[in-house]
Amino acid sequence: MYPTLFSNPGVKQFAEEIDAERGRQLRKFGEQHHRDGTSLANADWADHARAACQHAADEDALSWAAVLYEEFTEALAEVDPAKLRAELIQVAAVCAAWIHDIDSRATNIDTQPAGTGADRIVAYRNTDRPSVLLCRQHGDGWMGLTPLTSEDLPDGGFCTWGVPDEQVCGRDVLIAPPTA
Repeated sequence: MYPTLFSNPGVKQFAEEIDAERGRQLRKFGEQHHRDGTSLANADWADHARAACQHAADEDALSWAAVLYEEFTEALAEVDPAKLRAELIQVAAVCAAWIHDIDSRATNIDTQPAGTGADRIVAYRNTDRPSVLLCRQHGDGWMGLTPLTSEDLPDGGFCTWGVPDEQVCGRDVLIAPPTA
């Protein structure tokens, strides 16, 4: 469909899919112009995301969601148009890398080592509310949480998800949940 202009794996397909989606958006909504909606007030949010991403990397528990969240919050905290544009390019590049990783998994599923990365995560902590500890079932997918491994919780811990005096998960985060 397009000439090969890209040198990185997966970028050509990504660009073609983005182009097709932009075409659908233009047909549905037409050309759009909005305020950026970014603010220096988001700097604390970006700092927190950056720290959580670094912690996950240090614990060998980094996820694409954490990387994208970090880049996204940095964009939301940028008010200079040139710097905002650069941040949004970084967001797009992370999306391209994540999509390429997803696409490569079908061929590499048997070569991935066990016991590394995201499968080592046992729980998540809300750094703004340290008493909040969530098991994987209740913490996976939530942005801004710090992933924890068993090494981070030498004394274990229990999931605090729920409403006190009504229903609280209470799962021991170091015991794997039963699989269906």
